Amino acid sequence: MFVVRRIVRSLAVLAALALLFAGNGNVLAAGLYGLSGPVPPDSALAKSSAAHGFDLASLDPTCPACKDFAQFATGGWKTNNPIPADRTNWGRASVLLQQNQQTVRGILEDAARADAAPGSNMQKVGDFYRSCMDMKARDVAGISPLKAQLDRIAAATPADLPVLLADLHVEGVNAFFGAGGTADQKNSDATIIGFGQGGLGLPDRDFYLKTDAKSQAIRDAYVDYIVRDLALAGTDQATARAQAGRIMALEAAIAKFSRDNVALNDVELNYHKTDLSGMQQAAPAFDWSRYFAARSLPAATAPINLSDAGYARNIAELIAATPIDDVRAYLRWQLIDNYDGVLSQPFVDSAFAFNAALTGAKQQRPLDQRCTALTDGYLGEALGAVYVAKAFSPEAKARASAMIANLRSVLREDISTLSWMSDATRKAALTSWTRSA
Repeated sequence: MFVVRRIVRSLAVLAALALLFAGNGNVLAAGLYGLSGPVPPDSALAKSSAAHGFDLASLDPTCPACKDFAQFATGGWKTNNPIPADRTNWGRASVLLQQNQQTVRGILEDAARADAAPGSNMQKVGDFYRSCMDMKARDVAGISPLKAQLDRIAAATPADLPVLLADLHVEGVNAFFGAGGTADQKNSDATIIGFGQGGLGLPDRDFYLKTDAKSQAIRDAYVDYIVRDLALAGTDQATARAQAGRIMALEAAIAKFSRDNVALNDVELNYHKTDLSGMQQAAPAFDWSRYFAARSLPAATAPINLSDAGYARNIAELIAATPIDDVRAYLRWQLIDNYDGVLSQPFVDSAFAFNAALTGAKQQRPLDQRCTALTDGYLGEALGAVYVAKAFSPEAKARASAMIANLRSVLREDISTLSWMSDATRKAALTSWTRSA
């Protein structure tokens, strides 16, 4: 699927270029020779453009293509489509996504009103969306939906941590590390247990390690964010500030032995198949058998990809060496951070304030858009089933399947005739292409 998505994105670019070169050769020529001013809507050029589905208003004909092709090809669109205040980037794909979200939102609104069968996908997504939209009830509830988990964290002992972390990870809480079922990178037909780094609240390790002023400002905003949320959850301000400092220090320690994004994309570097015994030997300071048993992951029989044995050893030793009060504060924060988008308005506002400092966003998206995205995030499989039943007819599926088959046929032919590709590379590419079908 990843290969297909990359191909489709590439084809979108190629299609645009094809329209310029083939269907709208005059448009390209006009740009190359410095055409300036708008194209008359009743001209042959405009009619040819419309017939091929290419919007001439997207062009900037005042900029010669040979001078700045990106401005020539997209300048008009950028001028006519400024980035909305609730977004940090905007493009054609954003428009398509927004249009699809409107369809999904309509489905969710219908589901929220429907008297759906208990346990059905319609009932699940409808209840979630309706409760998400009820901000008055969320404000009344405050932090109470997390009380049971917070009480459990507050009472945790070091011996409780393997099972506690397993349960938090099932909920999606990003604490210390990540583990779960995944495809074997060297045998896509096999599913194994994957283990990898995690536990950071900022986007990646570099946010903790860079020393420039902007990175420091983001770290300061992050600490303020932690303080606000801990205080909203009932911790007094002074204690919240002290705990936030220790949480930041703990995450910075995790960042120091985490791999950067370049290393994380190196398949060979991150592929180390072992078993439960091998993992326990690599990182003996943590009880992995209790953790995997609590996750219902068959570590006793299934292979484990220990992507970074050094990280596993370091994180196990860090958990064991960190005072339990600091571990509790860290887990409390990670739990709240995981759910603040669905808690009361003060938590939502706190999260947005940090997001604004991180990304430059100027205002929150409307509640219905946020609840649509949250439903998709938490109940994506159920929502997908409802969406397909409502919006993806058998006829639409047949058209999409035919389009994909045509793309595959054309691209296979292209691979077979590429002059720059060696025979050995061509054979490997066609073998991979056949296997991914």
